[in-house]
Amino acid sequence: LATDAKRTPELHPHVARVSLAMRSHPRLVSGTGHLSDRLGQKLGMRMVSKSGVEGVFGLGIPELGLGMAIKFADGHPRAMAAVLCR
Repeated sequence: LATDAKRTPELHPHVARVSLAMRSHPRLVSGTGHLSDRLGQKLGMRMVSKSGVEGVFGLGIPELGLGMAIKFADGHPRAMAAVLCR
């Protein structure tokens, strides 16, 4: 999602559509007030993010082709916002 599937041209239109939808409606990705929603409100269309189970969080900046994933060993995301701000 961070690269808009440029490395896999056959998937590009589908991945680009999902990326655009996630960036356009961050509240629908994780719910109101969650980290993805708050980041979406601040950064708008510039980033795509999604939290997952067991303390996993993914973030991508499509215009830069950058992405990262964070996993907390204990599975609890309590420090997620603090780690991302670092």
